[in-house]
This record gives sequence, structure tokens and C-alpha cells, in this order.
Amino acid sequence: MAHTRPRRTTKKSSTSKRKSSKSKTGSSSNTTTNVKPNKELIKAIKDENNACKEEIKCDLDKLEEKSYMLIEKTTDETTKTLTDHLSEEFPEMNYAVSFNSSQDSSLNIETENLNDTIDIFKSLRDKVHNGNASPKSCHHYQELREIIFG
Repeated sequence: MAHTRPRRTTKKSSTSKRKSSKSKTGSSSNTTTNVKPNKELIKAIKDENNACKEEIKCDLDKLEEKSYMLIEKTTDETTKTLTDHLSEEFPEMNYAVSFNSSQDSSLNIETENLNDTIDIFKSLRDKVHNGNASPKSCHHYQELREIIFG
């Protein structure tokens, strides 16, 4: 025959009575403690929030500085690529003088505004598309097109 443990009903009932009496008297004090805000916790959260805001602001400032540096570097590289094969006097030269002094006769530009880059590129493009450009001009046009349009 299996051995069974005797039940202790008396202790359980007395314990449950004590618990119920505690919950009645202590319920109001427990509720107010749970509802009362913890000022130290709130201050710690606000401090952490402010620290995160400062860190984000600092990171944004660094990214902004890096973006300006990247733009400057890219501009310098593009300028160098565009002017690498040009004469040293080119930056001070008038566009018309520069292009018309070229040995390539198809680069002679006749535009109303000889210093307008768009007109010069358009004229070069038209010569290439019309078949009036020399092989050297076609090569220059292809290089410019790759640089500008990728």
C-alpha cells in the first residue's frame, strides 16, 4: 500500500487568514509606494537622455564636417581630372583663347558668349554628333562625358 502524507489543513487555513488580513491593512500603503515616482530614477533617465542628445549632436557635427571635406576633396579631384591635360595658363585664359589656340581645328568655337562653359560643351557635342569633329575632339568629348555623366 502506498504511503500518503497527512494533510495539514489547519496551518494552511491559518496562513491564508493571516495573508488576507495583511493584504487588507497593507494594501493602501503598498499602492502608494508603487505609484510614488522614484525621483532618483527620473533624474537618472533625464541625465541619460541629455547625454544621448549631446552625443547625437556631436556625431551630427562630425558628419557635417566630413561631408564638407568630402565635397571639397571631390571638387579638387574633379578639377584636377578636368584640367590635368591642359596648359598651365588655362585657369587664367579666356575659354575662346584656350580652345581656339588648340592645334585641333574642330575645337575652334564660335559662340556669342565665349566664356560660357555650357555653350562650349554644346558646340563640341554638336560637332561630334554632326561628324565635323576630329578623332582627338571625339576622344576629348568622350572623356568629358564620362567625367560629367559617369
